[in-house]
Amino acid sequence: MDKRKKRILIGAIGVTCIAFVAFIVGIIFLMTTVFSDREPITAQEFRTKMEQKGFEVQDIINDLEYPVNIEYALIANKDGKQIEFQQFTYKDNAIEFFTQNKIIFTESRGSRYVENNSRFANYARYTLRANDLFSVVSRIENTVIYLVVADSDRDTVNDILRELGY
Repeated sequence: MDKRKKRILIGAIGVTCIAFVAFIVGIIFLMTTVFSDREPITAQEFRTKMEQKGFEVQDIINDLEYPVNIEYALIANKDGKQIEFQQFTYKDNAIEFFTQNKIIFTESRGSRYVENNSRFANYARYTLRANDLFSVVSRIENTVIYLVVADSDRDTVNDILRELGY
């Protein structure tokens, strides 16, 4: 084998090794960021962050029909936007709440809609755009955020949810 062919072969092997290492680093990054556990916020953190954004926050636990295994229930209101936060005693109750509301959303979606369903380690999120409404139910551990707003408010509430980590 002449020197030119050796150089080409060594170069190809080097590029392949570099690409493989970059791929492995990318997979590790993906696994540690996207698929890692998310930290739920507390009811007080929800209240504080929403009040800082100009929302009026009320405790609605006494208004709930069946407040079983719900530690906190808050609702934030501003300019027709309403965002509900619930903290359950047990993670299974939050999962059940998430699942029930996802079913309610899907049953009301009509024939033209866009939906997104995400599930990771301790996190699940379902969004639906249908009938000029934007609906979200998002769960981290034993907490859930729930909202239905006008589709025109979608970007605003998505920014808020992103800031809250939901």
